[in-house]
Amino acid sequence: MANRTVQIEGQGYGSSPAQITVTANGNTVFSGTVSAVSQLVPVLPNLDINLSEIFCTFEIDQAFTGQIPMTCAVSSGTVIFTQIYANYAEIPNPVYTPEQITILTSPTTTQAERVTIYTQVANPPLSQTDIDTLLDPAATQEQKNAILAAHNCTIYISSGVDGFWPIYNTDPRSSVTIDGTAQTPDRDGLGGTWWWQINTGSTLAYQLNVDPAAL
Repeated sequence: MANRTVQIEGQGYGSSPAQITVTANGNTVFSGTVSAVSQLVPVLPNLDINLSEIFCTFEIDQAFTGQIPMTCAVSSGTVIFTQIYANYAEIPNPVYTPEQITILTSPTTTQAERVTIYTQVANPPLSQTDIDTLLDPAATQEQKNAILAAHNCTIYISSGVDGFWPIYNTDPRSSVTIDGTAQTPDRDGLGGTWWWQINTGSTLAYQLNVDPAAL
């Protein structure tokens, strides 16, 4: 089984490149410089900025799901650690529109309504036998999944080796500390991945949450 690649993104700030060391499970996965911009560090949270430089990458087994203890130490400069992505992620099937995905995943949608949408995108088209099986409450989920897969209309697919998406469906960092002091984000209604500003001499530590790989 192949490995998944994990990407940690963010941005360095200062007049010279920032120096960081990143560990996973106690092993150093990156130690070196990251480019920095010579400008004021933005006040977080800030929804108007996009910090997407890849700091480092490392690999995990495709079979792994759970938590990985991580540390990110900054020895010079200021660094904002932002998103964490991985390949082989589960993503919405692009044959569906966002509106169709919303309907398909809603708990109030009936199976008949779902099958109507399946028939609009199925390739090759669903046969009447396929449709009858999808509508049959006695059919197993495995039978229904096999039909959807054979007709390229599963709701979710794998992003594959080249597609990078968030590694976890909510914030991938939990049990966050800075220099050993526990941190609680002041989210004020904001969801998703929380960004952390780490200054010279400080260390960000957390548990990295990993969703199952989509193969």
